[in-house]
Amino acid sequence: MKKTIIIEGMPCEHYEMNTKEELEKIDCIVSVKADSEKCEAVVELEKEVTEFEFKVVLKKLIISILKMYKVKNFNLNIHGRGIIFKLGR
Repeated sequence: MKKTIIIEGMPCEHYEMNTKEELEKIDCIVSVKADSEKCEAVVELEKEVTEFEFKVVLKKLIISILKMYKVKNFNLNIHGRGIIFKLGR
């Protein structure tokens, strides 16, 4: 199962690498392709997950990103295009 996470505010390859590393630490994620130019990360999960299970994965991601980027605020939207995570500074 693949999910796309749009991360608006991922400014460079350094953030791309860190985002990939943080996502790879989450148990059910098999692979990650982060792209700072597209401001997105495509994650492949080991199996089909329920919406609740994916929200648990997102919670772990949000905590990691907030710590890593020292973000003071953010906005999270989930819709047909995927998950949009806007970082504020």
